[in-house]
Order: sequence, then structure tokens, then C-alpha cells
Amino acid sequence: DVTLVATDASSGTTSIVIKRPTKTCHSTAEDIDFTDVLTAVIVAWGEDHEFAYHSPGRRATGWLNFFDLPTPENTAGLLTHEVRGNTLQVPVDKTVYCYSGHKLPQDKKYHVVRAEAFLNSSHPQLVHHMILYTCLQDLDETFYNQTQTGPPVCAVGMKQKGMCYSFWILWAVGGNAMQMPNEAGMPMGLSTIPGDVSTARNVMLEVHYDNPDRVQITDSSGFKLYYTDKLRDNDAVIMTLGHMDIDIPPGAVSHEHINECSGACTSKMKGPITALWAGLHMHAAGKGIWTQHFRGLEELPRLGHKASWDFNQQSPSHVKAVIKPGDRLVTHCTYNSESSTQRKTFGEGSDDEMCFNFLLVYPAESVPFMCIDLADLAGTSSGQGTPRMGICLTQDSQQELAGVLD
Repeated sequence: DVTLVATDASSGTTSIVIKRPTKTCHSTAEDIDFTDVLTAVIVAWGEDHEFAYHSPGRRATGWLNFFDLPTPENTAGLLTHEVRGNTLQVPVDKTVYCYSGHKLPQDKKYHVVRAEAFLNSSHPQLVHHMILYTCLQDLDETFYNQTQTGPPVCAVGMKQKGMCYSFWILWAVGGNAMQMPNEAGMPMGLSTIPGDVSTARNVMLEVHYDNPDRVQITDSSGFKLYYTDKLRDNDAVIMTLGHMDIDIPPGAVSHEHINECSGACTSKMKGPITALWAGLHMHAAGKGIWTQHFRGLEELPRLGHKASWDFNQQSPSHVKAVIKPGDRLVTHCTYNSESSTQRKTFGEGSDDEMCFNFLLVYPAESVPFMCIDLADLAGTSSGQGTPRMGICLTQDSQQELAGVLD
């Protein structure tokens, strides 16, 4: 399927232009689809014009995106607000999570239209991900004052997180700025809607450090938010799909968990929603992750797909899809645990595992913020034939446990 288009050798440079379909529909491992995520590229060259094995010093790797990405936001005239912790000597451990509380501008309603991660760190390569969670109630004043006057508090699964669990702004290693389209923005500030949980006023910043060599890290990383009071047509939010009932045996070449956001949950939407991008997330044993989209018996284009997972390259997949009430969203996660001697379960540590698809969607008032089936459709951990229970967290009901039939 590869066609040679042109070649050139001049001024010490050799170039070759080839073309091939973005999707070959072949089952061989060598024919990888070109998608709109960063793709790993391996380059090797020999010492002369003969096709022969290259020497170790004549090869390189890199990451390329073969598709056009959204045009960067013109930030001229936008307001800015930084959310970051004070300078911290990060505890020396393999996996460390640190938290700080922050209050956002609240004099009126705004739309955040761009969020840039800035890594102000002695070891930026060890900052693995950062998340801003919106809080459903006011921050604990003791914790807020402590982290505003001193460094963030570091712990795994810290209790201060409390009601700050709704994902708002996300960045992971390999990702770029989080940018909104012209028709939507992330709501921030004053809200006049009773029970509104999508408009961010108080937030919790979480920074995850992956430090296998246990070096000393000095850090004050965070986000720079670009926002405006010229509100766009839609409020955008994160809709979380995925799986928490993870149980991976050691020594597995390929172990799969399958999880469904059921039609019973999406039927609670007040109308169709538009998905903009998919933030797929696993840990080091991850092998592949994707979300199928079903409407009745018809399978629609996938809502994100990474066939070859890389723990250190977690750029989002850009999608443009409409999800309607009653649609089913089925998330698959595959793992390779050949190097492990112990079972892997769900957890925040890098040696634990996760399976999430964070969909950026709008309008917010129609979105189930979290749609997770607690039992595994593959029957690997909850058993075949077990009635499935799911979390369907909506705007109208902060947390609703619903039985979901097959």
C-alpha cells in the first residue's frame, strides 16, 4: 500500500516522499493506522547507499502528528489567571501526589477558552500529570490557608480532596494546551443556576510525580488559564468514562477489561451533546485503549483510540461526534503484565492501573459527568452473569447509583 512519490539527494540531504492510506484495513502489526494523535516515528540510516543494518549511532525516535490540529487561540485581549502551588520540595518516592486549594475569579461568569500547563520544575520530565478538580462546596479554610501560605500537601488519596472530584482542566505528559472551539468554553466564576456543579469557583490542583529513580524534585507547576467575559454559546465540561474494577493477573500478554456507559445513563441527558476530544488514560501496563460508540445496532466512529499505549505520551485524541440520549459507550482497556509478579488493581500509583476516557463535551446541562459501569463486561473480575451497577452522575443528581441491565 506504499507508493513512492519522489526522491532527492542534494546538499548532503536525502529525502523520500511516500504515500499510503491512513487506514489500510490490514490486520498485520506493521500497518498501523494514522490517527490525529501523536504517532511514534522511528528513523534509521546507513553509512552508504546500500540497504544494510545501520550502526547503533544512526537511528532516532520522535513524535509527529500527521494531521492539522485546531488553530491556537488568539490570546490577545484575554484575561489570565495562574493556578499553581507554592514552591515545594517533593517527597522522595516513586509515586507522589500533591494538592493545593485555589479560589477562582467569582465576580461574574467567565469562559476559560485555553489552559496551558507550565512545568516550573527542577525535573519537568518527572511531572506526569496535573488536574484541576472543581469542588461542590467551599474549600476547607484550614487547608486552603495552609496551601496558600505554604507548600502543597502531598499524599495518595488525601482526605482534603473531599468533594473536589469533578474533573475540570487536565494535562498529562506529552499533551499540549487544552483549547476550546469557538462555540464553547469552560464555565468559571459566578453562577445563578441552583445546584450548578459545572461552573468552577473553588478548585483543587493535583500534581502527580512519577519518580522511579527517587531524585529530589523542586516544583511549583500548574496551569495558566486564559478566560473572557464574552461568553460563548455553550458551557463545556468533562464527561468521565471508564472502569475502576480492575484486576490484572501477573504474566499476562494481553488482558482486557470492557466497560459500558449504558443507554440507561445517556437517556438521562436533556438532549444531544457534542464531543470535542478524548483524553485516554492508563498507567504503565497499558497496551491499548478505545471507546466504541453504539446507537441501537449501529456502531459509529470511535470516541478515541490508541492501539499502542505509551505511558509517557498521553496527548488527547481530537474527535467531533454527537452523542444522543440512549447511545451506548463501551470502553476497552488492554494490558500487558508480563514483567509483573503481582496482580495489578485500580489505584493512583504508577504501578497500579487505571482505565479512563475523559471526554470534553458540551452543552454542560445535558452531560452525565461520570458514567461508569462498576462491573466488567468481560467477566474478568465481577463474574459473568453478575447484574451490573453503574455510577451515573448528572447535573440534577450529584450521585446516583443505578442498576443497569444487559
